[in-house]
Amino acid sequence: ADLLRRALQLPDAVLIDPVRPFAFVPCADGKLRPPADVLVAPPALAALLGSAEVGGRRRLLDPAADERARDLVLALGGVRFGMLELVEFLEDALGGLPEGAPALRAPEFLHPEGAWERLWDLLLEEAERLARAADPGARERWIARLQSIPILLDDSGGLRRARPERGEPVFRGN
Repeated sequence: ADLLRRALQLPDAVLIDPVRPFAFVPCADGKLRPPADVLVAPPALAALLGSAEVGGRRRLLDPAADERARDLVLALGGVRFGMLELVEFLEDALGGLPEGAPALRAPEFLHPEGAWERLWDLLLEEAERLARAADPGARERWIARLQSIPILLDDSGGLRRARPERGEPVFRGN
């Protein structure tokens, strides 16, 4: 679309606006949706989330979509769903749970075998990325947010926070 727009010197509205209301974007739930109703996540995050409902009426783009497809959906009004949005979702979904709440109370995408490990890998990768970022306090703020969410599993399958209200943090991110 961009190449055609530049070649014909047309404004974006002429090529893009007419297709925005149509449901033609394949989503992880197997349905077609208009671009504005689609969340675009990085491939590893999309694979973890599957067809989970994490964005209200919005649904995740089909995880098989390549980078060009993700860019096109974003250009047509799709919404990015990255690690920050994931943590916000986890804060909403898990933040109010008491210590030791059963893991089955976690969102559905965390129920399959190995899902928690994939989640932790993604969260730690983001902490490592933030450690290399220009903002020196970004990693510490990220870890503080993670410590406040019950995302650790105890031996009985209960959810625990990395920083309990009293005592030493379980996870320091070091």
